[in-house]
Amino acid sequence: MKKMIIIIVLATLWLIPKAKAQDYLITGTVKNQSGQPIAGANIATRPAPNQKQLTIQSGPDGSFSLKLSEPTGKLTITYLGYQRQTVTYTSGETLSITLTEDAANLKEVEINTGYYSVKQKQLTGSISSLKAETIEKQPVTNPLQALQGRITGAYVSQSSGTPSSSMNLIIRGRNSIESSTSPLYIIDGIPFASQNLTNDLSVSTRVYSSGGASPFNTISPDDIASIEILKDADATAIYGSRGANGVVLITTKKAKSGKTKIDLNAYGGISEATRTLQVMSTHQYLEFRRQALALDGTPASTTDYDLNGTWEQSKDHNWQKELLGGTAKFNNVRLSISGGNEHNSFLASGTYNSQGSVYQGNLGYDRATVHLASSHSSADQKFSASFSATYSADDTNWLNNDFVPRSLTLSPNAPEIRNPDGSLNWANSTWINPLRELESKYKGNNNNLLASAMFSYRPIKNLELKASLGYNQYSLTDNTTTPVSFYDPADGRTPAQSFSDFNDTKTKSYSIEPQASYTLPTKFGTFSFLSGMTIQRQQRDQLLLRGTGFASDALISSLRAAAVTTVRAYNNSTYGYSGVYARANYTLKDRYILNLTGRRDGSSRFGTGKQFANFGAIGAAYIFSEENWIREKLPILSFGKLRISYGTSGNDQIGDYEYLNTYASNGGYNGVAGLAPVRPYNPDFAWELNKKLELGLDFGLLKDRIRGTIGYYRNRSSNQLINYPLAATTGFSSVRTNMGATVQNTGLEFELNAEVTKTKKFSWETSFNLTVPRNRLVSFPGLSSTTYANSYEIGRPLNISKLYNLLGVNPSTGLYEFQDYNSDGVISSENDRHYVVEKGQRYYGGWNNSLSYGNLQMDFLFQFVKQDLANILTNLNISAGQISNLPADYVGNTWLKTGDIAKYQRPSASNFDALTQFGYFISSNAVISDASFIRLKNVSLSYKNSKLIKNTPIRVYLQGQNLWTITNYFGLDPETANYSTPPLRTITLGLQLSL
Repeated sequence: MKKMIIIIVLATLWLIPKAKAQDYLITGTVKNQSGQPIAGANIATRPAPNQKQLTIQSGPDGSFSLKLSEPTGKLTITYLGYQRQTVTYTSGETLSITLTEDAANLKEVEINTGYYSVKQKQLTGSISSLKAETIEKQPVTNPLQALQGRITGAYVSQSSGTPSSSMNLIIRGRNSIESSTSPLYIIDGIPFASQNLTNDLSVSTRVYSSGGASPFNTISPDDIASIEILKDADATAIYGSRGANGVVLITTKKAKSGKTKIDLNAYGGISEATRTLQVMSTHQYLEFRRQALALDGTPASTTDYDLNGTWEQSKDHNWQKELLGGTAKFNNVRLSISGGNEHNSFLASGTYNSQGSVYQGNLGYDRATVHLASSHSSADQKFSASFSATYSADDTNWLNNDFVPRSLTLSPNAPEIRNPDGSLNWANSTWINPLRELESKYKGNNNNLLASAMFSYRPIKNLELKASLGYNQYSLTDNTTTPVSFYDPADGRTPAQSFSDFNDTKTKSYSIEPQASYTLPTKFGTFSFLSGMTIQRQQRDQLLLRGTGFASDALISSLRAAAVTTVRAYNNSTYGYSGVYARANYTLKDRYILNLTGRRDGSSRFGTGKQFANFGAIGAAYIFSEENWIREKLPILSFGKLRISYGTSGNDQIGDYEYLNTYASNGGYNGVAGLAPVRPYNPDFAWELNKKLELGLDFGLLKDRIRGTIGYYRNRSSNQLINYPLAATTGFSSVRTNMGATVQNTGLEFELNAEVTKTKKFSWETSFNLTVPRNRLVSFPGLSSTTYANSYEIGRPLNISKLYNLLGVNPSTGLYEFQDYNSDGVISSENDRHYVVEKGQRYYGGWNNSLSYGNLQMDFLFQFVKQDLANILTNLNISAGQISNLPADYVGNTWLKTGDIAKYQRPSASNFDALTQFGYFISSNAVISDASFIRLKNVSLSYKNSKLIKNTPIRVYLQGQNLWTITNYFGLDPETANYSTPPLRTITLGLQLSL
């Protein structure tokens, strides 16, 4: 690792520009019509024949300076969204340049598709983009959080509010029954292994919901220049099977020419839990418990500590406030230096992020990131090279188990959590102290290195040869400890009974991609050709150990101090992927566009004869606004484009070696170690096949003051790879094979951007996006004869639950009643769990606004989701009436006497019938409810000043995340919809300046 860092630094230093002397100094500033400085405007010379063109960019305050050999001449100034301007300069004069906005130029934006770039106007596929200026307005630590509510067709959700917890991104629905639905992530041309480095035994699985820590938490949002989401076949086909679930392109910030500058961006703030659940007060709880015992006909026992006087009945703990109600500190600092000339440029930055905890205890998360980038171009502009590298390391100090379940269920009159001396209060062994979780710690360390290099050579006009090299190394080292202090001292445990789990997981990957492209202009249009190949290798190693028998709790974090070490899991796998691809594009008369893409992929995850497959796509677009008759008849229409695409891709997102006979250690027999088969040989299973169709309309009105997109998509994924159940006599539970099942995703996507008003001092821009997705299982031959019949149904979405149908509470018995589907008088899982509930999103989107007045700017985003998900009742594992608090909704809605019409059945601590019906209840449609919400996701208020300090633009800003939520969800948070810490409300104050 040290050698790699040294190489990165040396490579960057090699490309740092050398000073070059000139004769005449030309200076100036670039501003917009409101007088605001424009940073990043391109200022280019207009050279005489046989002279080189010089190009620089304006600084953060809009200023620029050039040293030229001629005392007079002309400069051309360009900036996206503004009209090109040419000015005459004279040595010694300070130029003041004002650019005029030109909305039509927005169609000329170059969209990054990974292997090539295309003007937005000529795009035949479906690609959404998020730029750095939007990302920087959000105080987030995971780059995927910045996408929430902003991108059509991409639903992003957070698994919990715990720092470094995982994010879930699904692009246009779930395509596979069992294979991964994760998109392909590409960072600076490098495939990024986004899977959490865990398995079912891994220590971080218990700490984070939904499968462990996210590798994306090692990517600093401050280093990102743009994120592109590729969705349809035309956009993703060039990535072949890897792009079956969509592609996410993340481009980090690059070196730019211009005078050397130093940028500082620092902000700090606080975070707190957004929502709590209203539960019973002590008075309500004790009354409810007494009613339960009265209905059971039993008095309070010696173990009913809440009722028999052992615990004070006047206490009224708010456990959510005591355990989750803290304030977490949030800090982020980034310092960068950049500069260069027309041939060499560099960028170096360092970022530090720190997050505290809303829990008690010294818990937190820290991350440090170093980002380097450099570029070089030859004097004749034929050769160019660029290099970038990012190294990130983080440390997590957290709980082994979340406080949330205990905070919702602890009796409100339970004892104090600490004794007067500060030690844990076990109250004479009458309870399990919730703060014992502070004794059982989780410590994790992630290290991530991403390095890429790109070389380009243009031997002749219109021909470009490229080669990109990429390397990624990601590791997770973590452990959990369970010391003696975790248990009640009365148990009499010794350190010899304590234990720790240690995990060490590493992933290494490299990729090599040579490429050639050629452009052929003709009289009526332009042909462009692109071809290349991909070679990718990925290796993953995991070792999970358990240490027991420590001499002292002080040594529990050291595996060497363990008397006994046990190997719980050891995995080693290698994934190989290769492919060749080609793209042909023709644009006729700047209005008819045809795009053809083909790819042949090979994957090591399939057996001989099945490793290779062919995929392709066709995309076409018609820019009808270029027609003269359209311009005459519809002058209000400034831009109009129809597009269509269709293509196929595969999917190899399954485990490694699943076609082979595999074995695992079975612990041995009579002290002799042995192996047992765990998977049968099946070399015949092959790629899943995904067919994608898209129809789209892009339009602009009133000189593009209003811009919009309407799209329809249909994706069909067939030849599904599933684990087919086998008879027990085979010795195996299942075999991986292809089934004729077909999954379909359809949807409508709508996006609208409008410039509401713009004056010299005030402007208001707004944007709205809406996605209406639909998912269903089209076919599954033989479904009824497999165990999948318990989970899926033809014509329904994959995300369904088959549950008991709750009919209500019997007014006479006070017990829950459920629909008896086969009328046999008995409620059973096999015959009566047939009520189908469709979970997931019905529609989602966001409404974003940007308002500016002079030097003030305010941005805010509302995110909205319509969905049905599991509510808090699904997590109740104790029947109402036992020693456990309940939602306040039970008060006044519970059956207490004959004739009551109630929502909940009679409380009971021991009645057999009541406990049985409760078991059916938590598996009924009662536990699924409306989880829709509208959330004020982000607010950013900023003030810019370029005059306070000469030549030093300053920006002061106030930002907030997850500020306000409107929802009827019955639970903690409708986004996470689980038993974990909800997303945190974060408010920060920051300062940004350039020197």
